[in-house]
Amino acid sequence: MPTTNKEREIRIAQRRVEGFAQQFGEAHRNLARHAAFPLVLTPDLLYQIWANFVPEASWTAVAHVLLSRLCRQVGYEMYEMDIPDRNLLLRELKEQFGQERFDDLGEFLLDYVAQRLTDDDADTRDLREVQEWTALAYTKPDEAARELAEIISLRVKLEDVTEVFRLTPLIETFAEPLTEAGYEPLLVYTRGIGNFFHGNLKTAQTQLSKLNISDGQVKFAGVNLEIPTQILDLSRYPALPKNEIAQNVLGNDNTIVQGNNNLMVTIQELILGQQTTKPIGNPARPKNERILLASVKEEVTARLKQSLHNAVLINLGKQSQPQQVKRPWDAEIKIGLKPAEPLPNTTTILKVFDSEEIAGKLLILGAPGSGKTTTQLELAQELIKRAEEQPDYPVPVLFNLSSWKDDRQSITNWLLAELKSKYGVSTKLGKEWVENKQLLPLLDGLDELEPQRQEICVYAINQFLASENRAFYLVVCSRSEEYSNCITQLQLNGAIYLQPLSNSQIRDYLASVNYIEFWSTISNDLDLLDLVKTPLILSISVLAFGELSAQEWQHLNSTSDRLQYLLDAYITRVFTRNIQSRVYTRDNIPSLKQTRIWLICLARTLQEQSQTIFSSEEIQALSRLQKYWRGEMPWNYRRFLDYATERLILQRIGRQYMFIHKLLQDHFAQMSLPQD
Repeated sequence: MPTTNKEREIRIAQRRVEGFAQQFGEAHRNLARHAAFPLVLTPDLLYQIWANFVPEASWTAVAHVLLSRLCRQVGYEMYEMDIPDRNLLLRELKEQFGQERFDDLGEFLLDYVAQRLTDDDADTRDLREVQEWTALAYTKPDEAARELAEIISLRVKLEDVTEVFRLTPLIETFAEPLTEAGYEPLLVYTRGIGNFFHGNLKTAQTQLSKLNISDGQVKFAGVNLEIPTQILDLSRYPALPKNEIAQNVLGNDNTIVQGNNNLMVTIQELILGQQTTKPIGNPARPKNERILLASVKEEVTARLKQSLHNAVLINLGKQSQPQQVKRPWDAEIKIGLKPAEPLPNTTTILKVFDSEEIAGKLLILGAPGSGKTTTQLELAQELIKRAEEQPDYPVPVLFNLSSWKDDRQSITNWLLAELKSKYGVSTKLGKEWVENKQLLPLLDGLDELEPQRQEICVYAINQFLASENRAFYLVVCSRSEEYSNCITQLQLNGAIYLQPLSNSQIRDYLASVNYIEFWSTISNDLDLLDLVKTPLILSISVLAFGELSAQEWQHLNSTSDRLQYLLDAYITRVFTRNIQSRVYTRDNIPSLKQTRIWLICLARTLQEQSQTIFSSEEIQALSRLQKYWRGEMPWNYRRFLDYATERLILQRIGRQYMFIHKLLQDHFAQMSLPQD
């Protein structure tokens, strides 16, 4: 007997849940059962579920559930489960704990929503409504059915197409509890109405004819729901391929999916108002490659826009013409055993990359803050343009080696894991791309690994370069000092060394940003002049200039003390400057003291994990165990991280964050907490 789609979905769900339990154990599975209750999961919500219902599971279970195959990210810090997986886990939950646990979870979820989802914006209201319906559907299905019937009835009467499209797949997710409570007709009605508004009139008529229609209406849960006249007398209205209204809203390629709809569309595009990444580049390139190219382009653009160099220009009123201010650092190029040679300042990084000697296999070296990452990002920007124009050119992709945690993991497998976690690329597709040499890896952060692991990583990269999977091109970025400590050298074709700024370059740069008064100050102070010879510290000094005290500076005796003083002045400056925050209202902005505490704790957590790039859910899970947090965490962690980004302390990269520079992260990690 042929297998139905529903049977196939159930078997897949069973394999997925069993695989998760085999990997992590029964306690993790129990948390997953409880996690299936809310329709939308956030890291904070799942942590509260863990603490209140499944404390016997380890704290890592929160991250393991969210990052497993059981969950899919549908918005920033928002996750959902596929309906078959969710229904299976909820059945297991009810079998193990009974309806009483559903009642407890429903009460908990309603309390959580009332306390946490208090903003009055449309997205928050919709999300609050969805979670409330979820709680009611499994605890008070009669009340849920009545509310859902009332809202769908109103939207049909108003011909509110967008809301109907939002509600029909949403109601479908409550199919099991509504059917068990005798409300299957409501599901039939919403499916039929969904097809009607999509212009599938015959399908809609077939579905709605199953209902007990009287006087052009169907009644259940005490609510009268209208049947469109086109359905009542289809012969009077010829069926069209698509309803005109539906065409205007969704376009010609959209059709409703019957049965278990993928809720991803509902939450991501209708509730959250987010759109998936649109592919870019030559249409001759496969669409999934063009989507990856678009994601990388967004990341590169965002990181360059958030650079300190760009912050200087914006703060000094040059945001409209940043290209007119040249980044002033020089470089030397070294190929093979030849001595290093100065690189003409007219030679672009792309020209170096394309040179016959380098042939696309390049090492970028420099001191901390010398502009290595910015140089790599500018190269990525040019390579993205090339990939947009040439459909056969490999897609440039940014990777940070600080996430290479297992010495036994090959670089190939690490690339596949990073493609999946960072860009959502399946392992199968990622493997195909790597094997077909369709990617151009740009590796940063070699020096961010523990010193004893840097040499091991160099060896692993060389193994990758010698393997069948080796990429046509590869770029690696590292601090000079750390790389020079490695006995093994990378098997690349050459290196570019970024040089300290000369006095004339510093003067010219400051003149170009109309800050020549700063030159008058530092030109007579050899210690300060020596300190600002990297682009990073020069940018920090320009932004912090108003906070510097000549008297305090004179009492500093070492380069380290002067650097700490500059960084402190920068932090004070960015947190006291007057900006209009988009994430906090004026009344609820965290105090400077509280902000410092949170950033110190964040930096210490990252330092302990040898990590620079992080997501808020990762840090939330890790931070719960660190004694120095003392329970003082922002409940809305993402909002705080976005605020720190506004203040030029962090950079946001998609759903991930990092300090604006590793030097700043290290500085916060070394700060003292109150009562330390």
